[in-house]
Amino acid sequence: MTSKDGRCAGDEAAPGASKLWHSIAPDTVLIADPASVELNPDPIRREWILSGAPRAASQILARSRDWLSILVVWECSAGRFRWHYTRDEMLVVVAGSAEITDERGQERRFGPGDAVFFPRGTKCIWNIEDRIRKIAMVRETVWPPLGMAAKVCKKVARSFAFGDRMR
Repeated sequence: MTSKDGRCAGDEAAPGASKLWHSIAPDTVLIADPASVELNPDPIRREWILSGAPRAASQILARSRDWLSILVVWECSAGRFRWHYTRDEMLVVVAGSAEITDERGQERRFGPGDAVFFPRGTKCIWNIEDRIRKIAMVRETVWPPLGMAAKVCKKVARSFAFGDRMR
């Protein structure tokens, strides 16, 4: 999950270190069991907590080479809190369940195996009765003209036979 200040759960402070780069942006396929990944404390902002004492923890598994996306496992204990999404987030629930209430008051419940998408700018209230664990792809949003320019550049590069590595 991303916070109001744009910080991602587990964001690293020193992204230039070689060891850090290889541990976050692997050179090969990453396979992980999100149900058994060890997590680090990642507290929810106090001012966002509405009831209970939710304790959150997370672990970044990988970061894309362009540093626009991260794959993260996140877990939280029972509680009710606000959340503001400053990045797009696509998640799949691994265990447990939660109910969210969006800005229009619409309630939705999701549990194991459910896929959920939160576009940047979404504000909602999470209600977790027991515990939830999810794996999420969190993606920086890019200004649409810049995104289109990147797509055009990729297409041109593919047409010049640089292609197979740029899918």
